[in-house]
Amino acid sequence: MLIDDLELELNDYVIREIRKDHYLELFQLYKSNPYYFSKIQDHEIRYEECINDLIEIPPNTRRNQKQYIGFFHDGKLLAVMDLIEGYPKREVVFIGLFMIHGEYHRLGIGKNIVNSLIRCSRKKGLKRIKLACIKENTISQIFWKSLQFIEVDRCINKKTDEKYWNLIVMEKEL
Repeated sequence: MLIDDLELELNDYVIREIRKDHYLELFQLYKSNPYYFSKIQDHEIRYEECINDLIEIPPNTRRNQKQYIGFFHDGKLLAVMDLIEGYPKREVVFIGLFMIHGEYHRLGIGKNIVNSLIRCSRKKGLKRIKLACIKENTISQIFWKSLQFIEVDRCINKKTDEKYWNLIVMEKEL
């Protein structure tokens, strides 16, 4: 799994799958990103919504393909990444979510983590990294484009709560 390779690559961080004892820290990290949540829903993030992210998987995937990992530094959760290996194709890793704690934006943490993911994915023989951005989240699009991710598609995705999202699908060839 990529988590093992990331641990070796990013030795400044303790990298762990998010578990129950991390839920409160995860919720605080989510709450520190009101801009993101203002683009996807009409209310502040709720604890239950935060926890649901841990278990949601895309269609036609198995639970063991998903890793919801936290990046800890000096005991503080600085970032989370939802990775699905082998989705939508075997040679692809899909980033379902990548979020940095709001207090640590624009410090290079995100770019460092993603560049490490790129190197680890290449070493593992994967061919591309794929993700989808909410169209209205321009900050996210700028971030991913700065890492040479390119737009490959646009689509509308319907969540179970009947909310429709306009998505920009992006990928990076490895």
